[in-house]
Amino acid sequence: DLGNIETISTGELFGALLWQFNKAISSPYKSAIKMALLKNYIGSGSKSRLLCDVIKRAIHANPDQSDQADPYLLMFDSIRRHYVKAGRKSAAHCLEKCFYMKSLDSPVNSVAGEAPPSYKKRTLSACVKSWKWEDHVIEDANNFKKWGHEKMSRLAFEVHKFMLDTYKELKDDIDKQPNVKSLITDKDLTILGRKLFTIYDKKDKDKIEFVKRVMDESKELESITFYPKFKMGRPTIWEIYRSDIVSTVAKKQTVDRFLFKKGADIVNLIMWLTQNKIFYKGTLLYYIADKNVPVSLKDLHALTQKILDVLPPVNVGDLVNQQLLQSAFVKRILVVVNFSSQRWNAEPDFIHILYTTSWGESFCHALPIKDGFPKLLDVLSRTKPGFSTNNKKMFDIFAPKSENETKLIKKIKDNIFKNSKLTMRSILPGA
Repeated sequence: DLGNIETISTGELFGALLWQFNKAISSPYKSAIKMALLKNYIGSGSKSRLLCDVIKRAIHANPDQSDQADPYLLMFDSIRRHYVKAGRKSAAHCLEKCFYMKSLDSPVNSVAGEAPPSYKKRTLSACVKSWKWEDHVIEDANNFKKWGHEKMSRLAFEVHKFMLDTYKELKDDIDKQPNVKSLITDKDLTILGRKLFTIYDKKDKDKIEFVKRVMDESKELESITFYPKFKMGRPTIWEIYRSDIVSTVAKKQTVDRFLFKKGADIVNLIMWLTQNKIFYKGTLLYYIADKNVPVSLKDLHALTQKILDVLPPVNVGDLVNQQLLQSAFVKRILVVVNFSSQRWNAEPDFIHILYTTSWGESFCHALPIKDGFPKLLDVLSRTKPGFSTNNKKMFDIFAPKSENETKLIKKIKDNIFKNSKLTMRSILPGA
C-alpha cells in the first residue's frame, strides 16, 4: 500500500521514462512495456488513474475474486487500449508480442483448442483471443526461443522502432510542456540522444553495427564455426555458423539454418562478434579449413582473444555521461597486420585498424598499408592526453603467428615512432 497517492507529477513521469530508456538501450524487450505505461500516463495527464488504485478498487469490489485482479494484466490492458485508441495498431501489436513472450513459460494452445488448465495459460489464451491472433501467429510465438537470428532481428527491429518513436514523442512533449522543460534538461536529452546515436547511426561504413536485441538471454554462443568459401579470382567469403557444423558438412547435409553472418572481411566479422558479446572467452571455435586460405584456427582464436583483451565490449547504458557531453575521442586501438596475407610475406601490405570511442562506438578500417598507415596516424591523433602506445590495454599490434610475426609488428611500431608528432604518445622502436 503506497498510501494516498493522488497524482504523480508529469516531471517525475518524464524522469522515470528517461531511466527506462537507459535500460531499454541494452535490453528493450524488458523495458518496452514500462515505457509504454509511462507514456500512457504522460499522454493522459491528470485523467489517468494510477494502476495501484485500480487494483485496490478491483479487489475491494470483488473480494471473492481477488486472484483475478492481475496487476500485470491490468497494466498491459490499459497500455494496449491507449495505443489502439490512438490508432497505432502496429505499436499495439509489437507490445502484444513483448507481453506474450515475456509471460510465456510453455506453449499456449490455439484459440480453437481447449482452455489450458493453469491460470497463466488460461489468461494468455484469453489474451490472444481478444487480440484476434490467428493460430499460425500463436504457434510461431510459442516457438520464439527456437527462432533463428534473422527472425529474432525482425522482432528486435519492431521493438527498437517503438523505442525511437517514443523518444521522438518524448522530445515533442517536453517542448510543449514548460514545467517539464525545467526538470528535463537539454543535458539529459543530449546524453540519451548520443547513446541512441551510438546504436543506430551508420553513416560511417566502417562502424561496427550493434545487434538489435529484444532480450538478454542467449547472447553468447557456446560454439562457432568459421567456414571460408574460396573461389579463384574472387574474394573469399567467410561464413559464420552458430554451432559445430564440421561433421554435418562432412556428411554433405544442409547447414543453412545455422548460418549467422557472412562477409568478405574476417577481421571485421570477428570484431562484430566480440563487440556484440556473441563471442566470449569460453566460446568454442571450429574451422573448416581451405588450403587456399592462409588463416588457421590458431590465428582465429588468437585474434578473438586479443580483441577481447584490448577492446572489451561496451555496455552503452554504462557510458560515462560527462564523456557523452563532449566530442567523441578514441580510447583504445588494436592494429592487425597481414591477417589474411600469405605467411611468407615479411612486409606489411594490409592492416586493420580497430578502435573504440568514448561514445561507445566501435570501428574497423581495412586498408592497404599505403592508405592504412596515414589512417592509423589520424586515429592516433584523435586520442586524449594520457593515452599511451606503451600501454597494451590502450594500444597493441597483432600479427598472425609466422616466422615474420615479430618483424611485421616492429615495422609498424618503427613507422609510428618515425611519423608521429605526438611524442608523449610515441613508442620506442622495437619496444
